[in-house]
Order: sequence, then structure tokens, then C-alpha cells
Amino acid sequence: MTVVPQSTCVGWIDLGEDDQRRAREYLSQFNADNTLDELGFGVLRDAFADVFFPATNTIMTRTRYLVFIPALCLVIEQEKLVGKAATRRLTELENGLRESLRTEESLGVIGERAKESLSRYPSSIYWSSLRRLGIFLHSNWGLAYYQVHLAEFHASMNAERDDDGLSHLNNPERRNWDKDLCDTLADGHSIMIGEGKVPASLNFALTRHEARYLGAKFKALALQEGRPSILSHLIEQRYANSFGYPWDVPYPSSLTPYVKHARCFSMLTRGATLQYFHLLLRERKIRGIAKPACDLADLFARWWKATRQELAGWQVDQFLIVAAGIDGLRRANDAVFIKNWLKLNIEATNAQGLLENAEAHALIRHRERITRPSKSRLHHSEYLQRWKPPDLAEIEWMASNPDRLRFGLDYRAWIGSTFVWDIVSGLAGAS
Repeated sequence: MTVVPQSTCVGWIDLGEDDQRRAREYLSQFNADNTLDELGFGVLRDAFADVFFPATNTIMTRTRYLVFIPALCLVIEQEKLVGKAATRRLTELENGLRESLRTEESLGVIGERAKESLSRYPSSIYWSSLRRLGIFLHSNWGLAYYQVHLAEFHASMNAERDDDGLSHLNNPERRNWDKDLCDTLADGHSIMIGEGKVPASLNFALTRHEARYLGAKFKALALQEGRPSILSHLIEQRYANSFGYPWDVPYPSSLTPYVKHARCFSMLTRGATLQYFHLLLRERKIRGIAKPACDLADLFARWWKATRQELAGWQVDQFLIVAAGIDGLRRANDAVFIKNWLKLNIEATNAQGLLENAEAHALIRHRERITRPSKSRLHHSEYLQRWKPPDLAEIEWMASNPDRLRFGLDYRAWIGSTFVWDIVSGLAGAS
């Protein structure tokens, strides 16, 4: 099949900040495949993503949830709820938050479609980030653990009388949330929740105080971890442009080896995944499950031509040292597969030769058996039949976009871009 590149783009001309943000969010939808883990490289991918964009995950939407969730939890603390009652109340408040956001926002509202049937609420999605940033002060407490232990917190805040008959708090300094954020909320520089009710209308625009606070938290996290992140660096630089990959933006010089290696690894995963899909399509045809709707050979050839020179110069042994240093090599066979598949790629004289290379096929088959032993598509017809091949539109979109063609991983760059833009825009705001 010959794929003809199509000119497909979404852009904006002389539009306001809100219009630009909506366009960015629309574009991010097309990057969803970069979160997939077809060949079991999720741990490695996430290790680099945590260096570049710490305290983020792929199902986050907007930065202001980092303020919304603490504000809702403080309502629960004020109402002295605990355990299941606290859980039910938080769910009620989050449902109210969703409806308030829907009045002003059409994109990025978690649960906009699922509503009360939502499987993961914002508190669950953002909880790890709240802990890592030090917004929630107990770094080893999960959300459920926090809700159960609110009883101890309430007890510590009860007033007792001493021998002179004077009342005092058991532990007046005990708190669950960072004092600076609590002060921002109390001083009216953030979301205001009166009488336990979420405001009728809310949006994702950070106030200047919120943006300054969150920017400081990402900077403090970088200092704590001993190296700057791309996220903290771009906030400090007031970088307001959208980006799709870590190597698209200015980054600290200390991250140069991480970025360069992550770029090459992203290329390798794209090629290996395309070859894996090629084998799956062939296997489906052999087993009579379905006739392939398209042939990936042309797309693979385009990828091979676009990445061959850069991958040939990749110092993969140095990559493995860097990856081990960030605890990214935790899955069996990672180093063996990467080195051997790259070697076959470099030795190949043409794309077709690599695509049909029996040794490369064996590497991928073995890799799949290791990463999904009981659900191997190449060995179990049930899972092969469940697999959804890329359709023609997906292939054409990939073929027409040089970055999508070359790179299989974005390392959470889209959510990182959103966080940077939200905070930088808030810092430039009027209030």
C-alpha cells in the first residue's frame, strides 16, 4: 500500500489565549498513542518522563486541579468527617466541581461525559502529584489512608482544659496540607468555597497567587531531586509556546544526555512497534481472523529512512547506563532487546530487509512472551482477535507528520506543556 501524505493541520490566527489553549488541547488528543506500551517499555518511558515532567501522569488534564483537590479536602476537614463519610463527601464535592467547571470549560473537565459513573475522580488522579510536590504533607499516605486517619487529626485539634481551666489545642501546629496554600485559600487569592458549597462557576485559569505557588513547588521539587526538570526550567523561563516532545524546547544543559537518549529510544520504539504490528497483521491473516486492511511496509520504510542516520550514531551502551541511573531498567530483557534490535537495524541495508528479518521477528516474539506471558497476541488467538489494528486514517496521519512518523514516545510532553502554559499564563495574569 502506498500512503500519500496529506496536509492536515489545526492552527490559530490572531486568537486569544483561551482559543490557543483549546487548540492545544485538541491537538493533544492525536498524541494519545504515545502513551501505549505495546512492547513493555512503560517503566523505561516513565523513568525518563519523571525526569522531564515530574509529578505528572498521562490522565491529568489541567494544572488547577492541584489547587481544587486540597480546597475540597479542607472542606471535609472543617466538617470533621472521617472514613466512608469523608469519601462520600469528597465525591459529592468533586461532582459539584465538575458541574461548576462545565459552565465555563468545554475541554479538560474530568468526568464531563461519565459524570457520576466516572471510574477515577480527580482526587485519585492527582493524589500522587500532591504528595510528591509537598502540597499534601504526608508523602506515604494514600487518599483512603488519609480519609481514615482524619479521626486522629480531628482529635488532635480538639481543645482541652489544663489545670488552670484554660483551654488549648492538643496539637495546634498539626496539618495535612502545606501552610502556604492554606494561606492562599484563606486570604481569598484562590478558589473560595463558602458554607461547604463549590462556586457555581469555575474555570482552569490559575490566579497569580496560585501560579506563583505552584511554580515554586516545581522549583523546590527540582532542587530536592538534585537536578532541574524541563517543567521547572520552562516555568522559570516563562516559556509560553506549546510543544509535543522534550527535545522541542529549551532544556537545562544538565539534561542533555537524558534528552538525546530519550529521543533515540523514542525512535527505536516506533520502529519496533511497527514491526510488531506487521507480525500481528500477518498472524491474523494466517489464522483466518481477518484480512489486513492495509500493509505497514511502506510506513515502516518511511520510518527507517527518517531515523536510520540518527539511530546509527546512538551510543546505546551510554543510554543503558543513564537508564539504569534513573531506575528505568526494571523489566527483564530490556537491555538485550534494545541492543540486539538496534544492531539489526544498523546492519540492515534496506527497510524491507529489517522488516522481514527472522532474527528481529524472534526478538519481538520473545519480548512479547516476557511482557505479556498469558496474553500474548502472537501466541493466543483470543488476544490476537481482540487486538485493534491501526486503521488507514491513523497510518496516513502518521505518514504525513514527520514527528509522528519518527517518534513512538513523547514522555508526557503534552501534559507538561499544558502545566507550563497554565502556570506561565497565571503568572502573567492580573490577579
